[in-house]
Amino acid sequence: MRALLLSEWGRDVRLALRSLSRSPGFAAVAVLSLALGIGANTAIFSLVDAVLIRPLAYRQPDRLVVLWEANASRHSERNVVNPGNFLEWKRRNTVFAGMALSTWAGRTLVGPGGSERVTGRAVTAGLFDVLGAAPALGRGFRPEEEVQAPTTPLLLSWDLWQRRFGGDASILGRILRTSDGPCQVVGVMPRSFRPLGSEEYWEPFPMTANARVHRGRYAVGWARLKPGVSLAAARAEMAGIARHLAAEYPGFDTGWTVQVVPLQQDVVGGSRTLLLLLFATVSLVLLIACANLGSLVLSRAAGREREVAIRLALGASRARIVRQAVTESLVLAFAGGIAGLAAARWGLDLLVARAGDEIPRLGEVALNGRAVAFGLLLSTIVGILFGLFPLRRIGRAGGIFGGAIHGGGTRTTARGGIVALRGILAAGQIAVAVVLTSGTGLLVASMANLKSVEPGFSSAGVTTFRVILPNRYQEGDRAPRFFDEMAGRLRRLPGVRSAAAGSSVPLGGADVGTTYSVAGRPAPAPGEAPTADIKRIDAQFLATLRIPLLQGRGLSASDGPAAPTVALVNRALARQTFGDASPIGERLEISFQPLRGPAEIVGVVGDVRGSGIDEPARPTVYLTDRQSATTMMTLAVRMDPGVSPPLSAIRQIAASLEPDAAPDRFSTLDSLVASSLGGRRFPMFFLAPFSLTALLLSAVGVYGVLSLAVRQRVREIGVRIALGAQARDVMTLVLGRVARLAVAGAAAGLVVSLLAARAMRSLLYGIAPNDPPTIAMAVALVLAVALLASILPTSRAVRIDPMTALREE
Repeated sequence: MRALLLSEWGRDVRLALRSLSRSPGFAAVAVLSLALGIGANTAIFSLVDAVLIRPLAYRQPDRLVVLWEANASRHSERNVVNPGNFLEWKRRNTVFAGMALSTWAGRTLVGPGGSERVTGRAVTAGLFDVLGAAPALGRGFRPEEEVQAPTTPLLLSWDLWQRRFGGDASILGRILRTSDGPCQVVGVMPRSFRPLGSEEYWEPFPMTANARVHRGRYAVGWARLKPGVSLAAARAEMAGIARHLAAEYPGFDTGWTVQVVPLQQDVVGGSRTLLLLLFATVSLVLLIACANLGSLVLSRAAGREREVAIRLALGASRARIVRQAVTESLVLAFAGGIAGLAAARWGLDLLVARAGDEIPRLGEVALNGRAVAFGLLLSTIVGILFGLFPLRRIGRAGGIFGGAIHGGGTRTTARGGIVALRGILAAGQIAVAVVLTSGTGLLVASMANLKSVEPGFSSAGVTTFRVILPNRYQEGDRAPRFFDEMAGRLRRLPGVRSAAAGSSVPLGGADVGTTYSVAGRPAPAPGEAPTADIKRIDAQFLATLRIPLLQGRGLSASDGPAAPTVALVNRALARQTFGDASPIGERLEISFQPLRGPAEIVGVVGDVRGSGIDEPARPTVYLTDRQSATTMMTLAVRMDPGVSPPLSAIRQIAASLEPDAAPDRFSTLDSLVASSLGGRRFPMFFLAPFSLTALLLSAVGVYGVLSLAVRQRVREIGVRIALGAQARDVMTLVLGRVARLAVAGAAAGLVVSLLAARAMRSLLYGIAPNDPPTIAMAVALVLAVALLASILPTSRAVRIDPMTALREE
């Protein structure tokens, strides 16, 4: 029995291939349409599966949460954690089976392979137990190593072990020389372990006396829920603990609470909206492709009416006809699916390359078995659906095949039904085209608004890089003197216009934020002190980045450690704190070490969009690095136009001044600006080609409907012309159908666009989701494309010869 079924199925496949070979144009267009729709959906499914669906590679990842502090009055939903608060959470809670703390770290490895700066994490001893992970080699950290260890123990990532040490198994116990002292390798994490971020090693969190006080927030909490404890219960208990801490430490914890966020949600972050938008987009493209295929299948069915009617008259069962039609459709669908999988492989590589840092877990994205199964499932569904689609009326009186064997009266009625169905499909394509085109228009307008934003600095020709000095440079003024000397040598290089150092450059990473108050004014109530970003800069920083000085003076070399403490403020802080009054001469009390007393405001500078071009400038205080030294600075070098940055010379200068200093994070301000726009540029890059595809396919749909309608009504149009109808009358007849299709489709698309645009709100800047001009232009563009698609069928209708039309009938 099974052999018989396989034999019949094989015969059906051969018949389908033979039938399709007689219509190569139909087959090619159908396969291409399906490849586009299925390939796009499979590629995006791979992305969504890796980021949103697939569990993180930890033990019971659904029980893992991330702990942040939050302050609604400061619009801070996920703020770093104070270690002292964390220890209180750990002591008082009853909902977590384990808790751990981490903060960011980094070391410069020094050795025969040269100096290399590597990023790491300082973690408490229980972190890997919380995550459910263990070293592949060696051991983890011991609790006593958080307080004191003769040599700092290190856990290496698998990649660092392979890259730097060649996978040498004798690495355990080896003493490594680093810029901040010797370290001992105690273990290597397995290849499968997923880092918390981009770190390549781990060291113990220094839980010293300073870390236990309620001052400063700079860490991240990790926890595992106890069995049976819900997320809601954990949030309720932690909120209660936070209220008690605010009562006990009002000066530090008033207004602060705890955010308990599932780890998967924390990792995905804001990319969920973007990914769902992409998936909705490709789903619409698949609908257009299916509508296009449906229209083709209907036209093909109309041409095979007589064949099917003869087979029915000769005794073929309806089941046999349906099976053959479904087999033919499945052959098409699987051919389109295979081509789509090949397209998905290429498209996925392109997506990953263009996504940058906007989407997490990109390293886990692959066209795996689940994605292939998804693509083949789509192919099967489409194949069965469109195999049955034109046969739904077999056996009905007056159905699509009724009377075809005689060429009789039901033929016109049947073909009229096909034209009506194709019209519905074309209207649907127009609706989808309106949705995609309006979405693209909103993103383009948003990007145009962003490009018109004044960032507050000049990025052209500026190269930036980071230098972190060993801890011994914390003594006295060693760090400022190093950076002064390095900037001075950089300025002497050919092609260098200026060079300067700052704790960060715009869009290059967050600076320290803290509270401040105005000396001589009443102290703010607990939790109500304003906050500002703190930037430490040298005297040339503002000039190098061309940040304008609006009032007063800038910082100078004379503002040294022994001179009175001075500061610059940006316009945002001046307005927030002093209104229209001049802040020059006012003194700020800043909760920031190692300042000596209040800082006198000596100048006001322009606002700089430092967190993102789409983010407003934050209140900022600029301190001179001579009075607030730091061992980590970013240097900015402005080059002459057309001159490349001398990277090798930069490294040589750094090495000559300090062999243990390894410059890293080389970039340009232009690339930082472009990167800050990546989250908005990426969806536009993705949506635009699909909008164009939707327009083209909707034009094909309109053209197909009108062409079939004109062919069906040749006799009617010929009679009209014979009776005296003018060309404009025929044009009105044909274009009237276009108008009805276009208006119906555009109206449906307009409604969906207005609803769907709300989901894009977070991706827009300076434009409302229902912006009338943008939506109207999108609708007008789609209608214009529909009109262009009708030109050729309309011209054919106008040129119909009445005598020829009557003779054909």
